[in-house]
Amino acid sequence: MRRPLWLRAPQPIRILYIAYRFCTAAARRSWRYEPNKIIAIVIVRDLYSNLCHLVEELTSQGINTNNIWLIDAGTTNQQCLGVLENLRIQGCKTIKPSGKALTSGPYVAWIDGKVKKELKKIDYPFILTDPDLRFKDSCPRDWLKKAFDTLMKHRYVAKVGLPLCTSDIDPEISDLIISNQTALYRHWFFRRASDVLLEKDTEGHICAIDTTMALYRPKSAFSTFAIRMNERYKVEHLPWKIKFRRSKEFQYYCNHKQSDIGEWS
Repeated sequence: MRRPLWLRAPQPIRILYIAYRFCTAAARRSWRYEPNKIIAIVIVRDLYSNLCHLVEELTSQGINTNNIWLIDAGTTNQQCLGVLENLRIQGCKTIKPSGKALTSGPYVAWIDGKVKKELKKIDYPFILTDPDLRFKDSCPRDWLKKAFDTLMKHRYVAKVGLPLCTSDIDPEISDLIISNQTALYRHWFFRRASDVLLEKDTEGHICAIDTTMALYRPKSAFSTFAIRMNERYKVEHLPWKIKFRRSKEFQYYCNHKQSDIGEWS
C-alpha cells in the first residue's frame, strides 16, 4: 500500500515535526466558524449502507451537499456504485482516482495527483472520513462546532477527531480494539504533551489518529498528530459490530480489499 511520508518517517523525525508545529502555531491562521464553507471528503470502497446516513448528518451540520466529495477508491460492488450515483445526482461531488492511486487505500487524498490538486485549493478546515462511521443518537449536536473551536484553539495539531465507541463490539476482536484505543492515550509522548499543552477546560486528548472522522487544517502535510475529542462525542465504527461484520456488504469488502489494508483502515 502506498503511504504518506509521515507513516514512513522514523519516530525522531516525527517528534521534530511536532516540535516545529508547536513552535510555529501562533503564526497559523484562524478562521470564523462557517459550516457552509467546510468541504467533507469521504473515502469510499465497497462500503455503502451508511453513506446516505453520513451525508444526512453532514448536511444537518450546515455543510452544503455540493461540498461533500465522495472519492471512489476502487469500488466494484454494484450496490455501492448505485448509492454513489444517487448521491451524485443529489449534488455530491464524485471523484474517481485510477492507476497506482488505488493502492493507497485510505490515504488516496494525499497520494492521487488529481485529488491532491483539489486538496491544495482548499483554504478552510475540511473533514475527511471513512464511510463506515455512524453517529449515535446520543452524540451532541454541536460536534462539528466543538471540533472547529478546538482546532482553532490548538493550532499546532493537524486535526481534531471524534472518538470511537468500544462498547457492544464483536467479542472476537474486542480485546485487540480496546487495547489499541487505550494505547492512543497512554503513549508516553502524547500523554506528556496533553499534560503540558492542553488547558484544563479542553475536552479531549492529544494522540495519534489515522483517517477516521476528523476536521483537518488545510494545506498541511498528512500526519497523525491530533486531538481526539471527549468520549461523549464518540461514534460507532461499523466494522467492529458483529451484525455488520456478518453482512454480505462487509464480506464483499473483505473479499475485494487490498491484502495489505486492514479491516478498519
